[in-house]
Amino acid sequence: MERVLYKRIALYHQTSVRRFLDCLRLRPMHVDFAHEYITSLFLVGSIEISTLVEILSLCNNISCLVLLVSTISSTTAISSLFQALDTLPLKSLQLSMDVDVSTSISTSNIFKHLTHFDTHDHRMLEKLHAGLDCLDSLTHLCVVLRLGRCDPLAVMHLIGNPRIRILAFRVDDAHHAVARFLEDNTLLDRRIVLLPIQLTNWAMLGQGEMLMWQLAEGLVKLPMPQNSKTVIQSIRNESV
Repeated sequence: MERVLYKRIALYHQTSVRRFLDCLRLRPMHVDFAHEYITSLFLVGSIEISTLVEILSLCNNISCLVLLVSTISSTTAISSLFQALDTLPLKSLQLSMDVDVSTSISTSNIFKHLTHFDTHDHRMLEKLHAGLDCLDSLTHLCVVLRLGRCDPLAVMHLIGNPRIRILAFRVDDAHHAVARFLEDNTLLDRRIVLLPIQLTNWAMLGQGEMLMWQLAEGLVKLPMPQNSKTVIQSIRNESV
């Protein structure tokens, strides 16, 4: 039972992460234990980069990682974090940090084997080429879409990727306004799902267990009304 409890770890802020590391090190052969049994990490809040590197170096066999981190760090610190991420066998990554993801996609190993990628980097749709073409394993993608800053050609480029099964957009504009923008620019696609820019705490925990993607897949499989002019679905806070 203890091994099951350690399989998926959710920690909030620096103090919780430090306490977890201290407790884990009390175990005999804690390095082997972390490698074998911890497969999912959900880290939220103000956490020092050095602490993130430490926990990722110890829990180095995780396939699902959520980083909703508010810490502002130097370029050198971010580089050390990405070096730690490069060694992980990640399949699912949610990344919300003050970092330009598009500059790292083509140079980091992190993204090469991802099947599910959720980035809060609002710059991803502001330009046509954001490096997403090199993600050969990617099937589920979530990016931020802001009206007035989104390049329709960038969205069209993603829609044209046949490997993507779910294309989710986080939006802080009204969902009907975003749907109109997509329709006006002929950017309608059965795979598109709209999400709120921020989710509730319960919903965020669900994301760590792939719940968001499961709900999105359920939506795109639903039959569309015959009189519907759009193929855009929405997941709202109360739905997750």
